[in-house]
Amino acid sequence: MESGRFIPPALRQDQYLFRKDLVYFARSVLHESGRLATIAPAGQGKTSFAVQVAGTNPVIWLSCDPADADPSVLATDLLLATHTALRDWQDQGLRTRAQRAELMLQGAEKFARSYYAALTRHTPDILIVLDDLHLAAHAVNQPLLEAIATQKPNKIRLLWLSRTLPEPLLKGLDTGDFPRLSMDRLAMAKSEIHRLYKDVYNIPISPETAAQIYKTTHGWSMAVASVRQRVKGSPFITDEIFPDTDLQRFFHDTFLGRLTGLRRSFVLCLSALERIPLAMVEELAPDTEFPSIFKKLGEEGLLLQQPGTNTCTFHHLIRDFLQNKRDHEEPLHSRRSFFSTMARWYEERNFLTEALRCLTLTGDGENAEILLDRHFPDFLELRQDARIASYLSVFEVSEGCPTLALSLAFFSMAESSPEETSKLLHTAAQGFADKQHPAGELRTLVIMIRRRLFGDPLYDHPDSLFLRMKELLQHPDLHLSEVDHLLVALGWGQFAILHAFSRKMVQEKVSPVLGKKLPASLVSIEAELTAILTHGEAMTGRHRTALEISERGHALLADPGISTWSAFSLRFARANTLGLCGMEAAFVRESSHILRMPPPLLELTLAVPFIRIREIAFLIQKGHYDQAEAMAAVRLQDPHVAGQASLRGEFLQYRAWALALAGKKEEALKVATLSEKAQTEGGNAFFQLMNLLITGAVAVLCDKEEDALKRLHSLLQQKLVAEEICLREGAFWMLSLLHFRRGRKDKACLHLEEALKLSGIRNAPHFLFTPCWLPELLELAMEQGILRQRTAILAKEVLGMAFDAKNKAAPLIKIRLMGSFTLCYGEKYMTASDFSPLHRSLLGLLILAPGHSVAVSTIQEKLWPHVMAESARTSMDTALLRLRKLLSEKLGKAAVSSLVLSNGILSLSPLDVDALAFLEEVDAAEKARFSGYPWMAEAHAAQASALDEGDYSGEILGIEEASILGERIAAARKILMDYFKE
Repeated sequence: MESGRFIPPALRQDQYLFRKDLVYFARSVLHESGRLATIAPAGQGKTSFAVQVAGTNPVIWLSCDPADADPSVLATDLLLATHTALRDWQDQGLRTRAQRAELMLQGAEKFARSYYAALTRHTPDILIVLDDLHLAAHAVNQPLLEAIATQKPNKIRLLWLSRTLPEPLLKGLDTGDFPRLSMDRLAMAKSEIHRLYKDVYNIPISPETAAQIYKTTHGWSMAVASVRQRVKGSPFITDEIFPDTDLQRFFHDTFLGRLTGLRRSFVLCLSALERIPLAMVEELAPDTEFPSIFKKLGEEGLLLQQPGTNTCTFHHLIRDFLQNKRDHEEPLHSRRSFFSTMARWYEERNFLTEALRCLTLTGDGENAEILLDRHFPDFLELRQDARIASYLSVFEVSEGCPTLALSLAFFSMAESSPEETSKLLHTAAQGFADKQHPAGELRTLVIMIRRRLFGDPLYDHPDSLFLRMKELLQHPDLHLSEVDHLLVALGWGQFAILHAFSRKMVQEKVSPVLGKKLPASLVSIEAELTAILTHGEAMTGRHRTALEISERGHALLADPGISTWSAFSLRFARANTLGLCGMEAAFVRESSHILRMPPPLLELTLAVPFIRIREIAFLIQKGHYDQAEAMAAVRLQDPHVAGQASLRGEFLQYRAWALALAGKKEEALKVATLSEKAQTEGGNAFFQLMNLLITGAVAVLCDKEEDALKRLHSLLQQKLVAEEICLREGAFWMLSLLHFRRGRKDKACLHLEEALKLSGIRNAPHFLFTPCWLPELLELAMEQGILRQRTAILAKEVLGMAFDAKNKAAPLIKIRLMGSFTLCYGEKYMTASDFSPLHRSLLGLLILAPGHSVAVSTIQEKLWPHVMAESARTSMDTALLRLRKLLSEKLGKAAVSSLVLSNGILSLSPLDVDALAFLEEVDAAEKARFSGYPWMAEAHAAQASALDEGDYSGEILGIEEASILGERIAAARKILMDYFKE
């Protein structure tokens, strides 16, 4: 019987008896209660019983191991097992280790509820089998196991297989209506033993012999199978070694728990071989005879002369034996020889993690190096980074074992300190170079560049890495696997972003790879390639395209096998794009996921400083200049920032920008000079170009025309800027502002038209936009008729403003119905108490009408239904006159111009209603979800949640349409709850 950890074992027909009565009984219990626990010692046939219970029906199978004693590992393995059984399962709310850890912190019940909810949405009927649960049933896991056991979703059945369970958990099962199958019930009956020998083993025995076997073994499955060698007669048995009665004594002592430790492990491991009866190594044998028995059988013989044996059980038990034997006098080289043989056996069957684990038991780094070098691409496809990293940490790393160093650096990168990972990678690089191993050196360079992408300060400038990578790709002895080719594409994509600054290169090197359907086992590499493609679009200003790419990559986060580093890469790319798009609410949501990632990863990368820079940029865009400058000054005191020139320059340039906008010109120019020096010292091409733009903008605001022109024209002449729409657009905005303020309207319009065209390509607000200068340029654009539609969109999206009949920028009238009723115009506002009931109803008709326009006849019918037409018109004119007077007194004369009566149509515009915007966001979220874009659905849901600031107050308007709107909002809130209940 052989299997992986997430696949049910395959039973051989010539080895196992179908236990019809027991299986049907278990199925009926599972059908009625949905739960069943089977607790019995080793060798009782629990696993084969579970396989028979499952039959051909869908089953989620998890064979626990000691690593599952960690609740987060157990949760991850359960999700991996689910993905193995249900390939297209999407576990919403459980996508990453950080997300699962957060749920666990909030309570095991929440994790179990989220898991069952996702499972129920996918499949109506399935069995979950947790085998060897005693390995995971430690006190720390008790809340999670209790939560999984006590919740009973319909049609989801749970079968536990364990040798023992902690007493508190057993009591919980007893009180939680969780049926248990006793050891006596699981033991084989006399009739089953008779059928096993007759129908399966083809050994005709009498009922009396079957009874004798039962008396000797007490129905213990492993013993029943082993004793058949005595029935058949074995060449290994000699009566002089052990008397027959010792066999029965061994079984008896095992059941009573007297046979423990070294002797029990030794006996069990040999008994798993069908050719070697238990009597050969029973409990009374002296310890000194163990080595002689091994010598007689031969290490190779133990592994190779076992056709038709229970190989998985044998190898686990033999491994236990040798672990327990560490304290004995057996030489280390004998143990290493034995384990290396076991590792080869596992390697031949492609059980690579088990092969590696065998080598960890003796710290056999030499054979581990050979195994990893031979199967490095295969290990990348196992999706078990944390488990592999824990095995690799046992070995001593040196330049003589470069693949060990590289593997440990790769699989533990998210959890290890920057210094440790850096040391490992340099050790690997030197080792591969000494061995003249081009493939290994190439892999090491790609991993080095991979870290450099997110700001690792411990490496040299990446130019030398890329040059060496290009040399290695021409090496005549280089042989690459398919996975290696993906790593090369990863390296080229990173080169394009870090050095060449070329979207074209990203498209050439990365897009064709992602155009092919990659296997699910390569989800981590696919995620990183998607992140690079997202960066390639975002860095050149194509932010909406970048968002669409990141949406497609979002589904990869649902795979529990994705590595923490790869999940971080995706989230970092998306957060960067969201920040550049000015989508603050979505950026904050994405940043919260990043900040919950492992501390070593956050320390290694620029994630936290990047988030802080974006927070400063958002404050500037909202006009909070003093607050932004103070925050930048505080961040500059951070040692992590002070030690990196490029990063320090980023904070300095944003501080200078905030000072300039606040009117502190001299101080702004001094800080801008410091930022330029820092970026020159840092040597990062992208940061230097960004610095040219921002310091040029500072010069514009500080009236330093010559300096501003020099910097902005220098930026536009850079070769790298040809594809960089965002930088070019910013330069044109600033040149237009400079010429406009100097009275050169013609030049200002030329640059302004270029800026608006580029803004249309990017389809997103520029990070330089602020209320300090944008309105005057947009007014100029409207006055000159330059891209009027794009100008109007920017005014509304960025400034919350519109244009009046004279093309002058004016504030939007904002109506708040989510919470207390409020009408805002600029910085002034009115509440419900400022209006009479008639005026509230008149406003309500205008607010809720399509386009905020209503025919006068309709208003008369709604507000004066039983009045003659002429009297109704007079009443409406009076009400409208008083409303205009009221608006003028409370909000200013400019607000009255928003209320227009023309050709029998009364309009209130431009208008922004929070309740209508809330419904639009919820509708957009639902459309995105049903279209297969869960991330975009979450982003719209977050925007809707931000708009929902209180109870709906529209009823105060006193019209029927307001009540209907209230019902729609109530329904939308129920939909919105589905996005946040897990």
